[in-house]
Amino acid sequence: MSGNMMPQRYAVEMHDEFVLKGNTAVLRCHVPGFVKDYVIVEAWIKDPGEKVDTNSKSSRYSIYPSGELHVRHVQQSDALSSFSCRTKHRLTGLTVKSSNPARIIVTEPYGQVPPRITHTATRIQIQSGETVQLPCAGQAFPLPAYRWYRKESGTAVSPVRIGHRREMSGGTLVIRNADIKDSGRYVCVLASSGNEDKAETELIVTVKLSVSIYPHERLADIGEVVTLNCSIRGYPVSTVKWSKNSKYLADGARTRIIAKNQLVVTSVRREDHGIYQCFAGNDKDSAQGVAQLLIGDNPPEFLHTFDNATVNPGSPISLKCSASGNPLPQITWSLDGAQVPEDQSFRSGDYVTLENTVVSYVNISKSGVEHSGEFACTAKNDAGLVRHSGWLRVPGPPFVRPMKNQTIVAGETMRIRCPAGGYPIHRISWERAKKDAVLVRHSGWLRVPGPPFVRPMKNQTIVAGETMRIRCPAGRYPIHRISWERDGVRLPDNHRQSVYPNGTLVVRQVERTVDEGQYACTLRNKEGESARGSVYITVRVRPVIEPFNLPPSVQMGQRLSITCTVSKGDPPISIKWLRDADSLSRGSADVKVHNLADYSSTLLFDPVRPEHRANYTCVASNEAGSERHSAAMVIHVPPRWKTEPNDVDVIKGRGVMIDCEAEGFPPPRLTWRKAEGSVPESYKPISSSSHLHVFENGSLTILDVSEYDAGYYLCQASNGIGSGLSKVVSLAVHVAAHFTNKFHAEIVKKGDDAKLSCQAYGERPLNILWTKDRQPLNAKAMTRYRQAETVFTNGSLSELLIEAADRGDSALFTCLASNSYGKDETNIQLIIQGKLF
Repeated sequence: MSGNMMPQRYAVEMHDEFVLKGNTAVLRCHVPGFVKDYVIVEAWIKDPGEKVDTNSKSSRYSIYPSGELHVRHVQQSDALSSFSCRTKHRLTGLTVKSSNPARIIVTEPYGQVPPRITHTATRIQIQSGETVQLPCAGQAFPLPAYRWYRKESGTAVSPVRIGHRREMSGGTLVIRNADIKDSGRYVCVLASSGNEDKAETELIVTVKLSVSIYPHERLADIGEVVTLNCSIRGYPVSTVKWSKNSKYLADGARTRIIAKNQLVVTSVRREDHGIYQCFAGNDKDSAQGVAQLLIGDNPPEFLHTFDNATVNPGSPISLKCSASGNPLPQITWSLDGAQVPEDQSFRSGDYVTLENTVVSYVNISKSGVEHSGEFACTAKNDAGLVRHSGWLRVPGPPFVRPMKNQTIVAGETMRIRCPAGGYPIHRISWERAKKDAVLVRHSGWLRVPGPPFVRPMKNQTIVAGETMRIRCPAGRYPIHRISWERDGVRLPDNHRQSVYPNGTLVVRQVERTVDEGQYACTLRNKEGESARGSVYITVRVRPVIEPFNLPPSVQMGQRLSITCTVSKGDPPISIKWLRDADSLSRGSADVKVHNLADYSSTLLFDPVRPEHRANYTCVASNEAGSERHSAAMVIHVPPRWKTEPNDVDVIKGRGVMIDCEAEGFPPPRLTWRKAEGSVPESYKPISSSSHLHVFENGSLTILDVSEYDAGYYLCQASNGIGSGLSKVVSLAVHVAAHFTNKFHAEIVKKGDDAKLSCQAYGERPLNILWTKDRQPLNAKAMTRYRQAETVFTNGSLSELLIEAADRGDSALFTCLASNSYGKDETNIQLIIQGKLF
């Protein structure tokens, strides 16, 4: 008893039991309701202090798990004894004896008393392999007869056969080494003088639950379909639940639970990785299986990058890159090819979002000319790397950052970048000194005073959605102001436009309707002189695909079409289809590509087949660029036989395997059931044991086959698609000819008659032959030898009679038995002894 738990005090009472002579008395231990769930009846005591014995075969007493004591065949002598019960608290260990004893009041019957059941149990649950008592006690006169029946399908009942594992103890039915096949509803009938009373008991034989998920570990790529199968062994199974990372799952857009035992994840995403569990339970037991879903390595992919930027000295600027990948990528920053310095003017950092992406940034609180240059962010993981670069321009005098000396291998290509800063930079030139060193110089603006002019500009084509940059090619010096206008409207006139002092016009997120047209830049000096130049900007629109989706469940054999419609984009537009990266432009025999117009294309499947399961991508292209959209086709295929089970014949004592294999998508779940009777109906599930085992591929194996295994078996395949498959097969068990005794000796005195007997077992017809010293024996040709044979239900008895045996009859006699399924022999050594006178 725990030192921290106070014992809970309670009192136990008993009452006298009135019973007709010859019937069964039922004594009960009355425990208060507030402790009833924690108290067990530990023992019954018969005064004076004698513990009631229930173990001997002659005992008239039985104690039940619920605490009742049965006293069978009550006589007047039983009234002389008193009975007490002793209880024990399961949590505190406290034992309490009943406060008062009880007596059996035996009465003599006068006249007929109709049968009445006084003790039964509504529901009993035990573990497989245990011994169970189904109690049934009652009273009647004349003394009643107890009969037990088992309910079959509907209202039919069949008598419970006593023997082997079942026996009667008074009215109680005892089942030893209970098996799951013993589960069911049992009816006790108490009958006397044409009257009867009935009570029903439900017996549930449980088998410890065990759960496994296969595959235990699954490595999947993005967009793939993943199926996890939950294999449950044990009985009963009341609930089956799935969880991911300790959170229960339900059917969703991409997650489907099929027949409770199968989890399908379509179009796998990165967030689907984790630990998946399958839980199975009943009111007494629970178990779980675990599997891990891993997402394959993917190279980094930028989700956000920074644009080229021009800022005034002293202004703050933030550059940001975000990337995804598996494993999570690491992002590094460089400026003009060298790592961004760690000083007070730069502030860099990164963080990981809930969507499992890395966001990295470089902040400059006060921009200076020394910060200008080409910034690059590089995202790298084990699967690859991506790099993005852009220019930060800060107006100021040009400069060249120090460059490190380099060593180049002869015959290779040398590339050297000039790490120039400052803005604007008109030209960069290189020259090689006479010595081996590399001399780097920077050239700046050449300003010649004079009236302003604008050099001719070439017309440009810009893609919608991108950033347009046009520099006004101004000449002469000094220039007081440079301005831009579009179709007579001074710029900027919205938040997307910027005009910089150096004459550069920047338009972000270019749109055709508002940004295409004639642009002009105008130069002015302080003397009022001006110059003007113009350029025409054409905006091209790249294709935009209307998103399309496929049904979450596509049935094999149906017709299906996928239409890709381009809602935006400049003609001509080229549309092509990819099936898992393979071109489908020409289609195939059962997949047609039908172009309805220049902006629409349809894939036609007639009919859908299992091999059509794939990712389908529509790619639309024009001069401005291309766009693609993908959808995964998940084809649900009803089960179909891969190996259809057939009737099987097997010889007793051998093993047999009945193959049953089906295919489909999701993969079908195969179950086996066995008919309870001799006709193919009323099937019960088969649970794996040391005798019968159901393999994951559906094959049923039975070891050491006996006559009890003969009958009808039902294999069912289902995956939630269609009505499923089922096949009934029969297992016929044949008994080969055999002997139980392989050798014995017979001693006969000379002159006496000898009788040699051999009893062979097996299916008829049995053929029995005799040999003497391994030579064929023809009893008909030997006058003193006679052979007789008796046929019985499961074998034959052959007797060889030898009249007036003499020493020449001493020999090894062999009895050989054979039938269609095997043969066996037994040997009898006949010894003839001489008589003494």
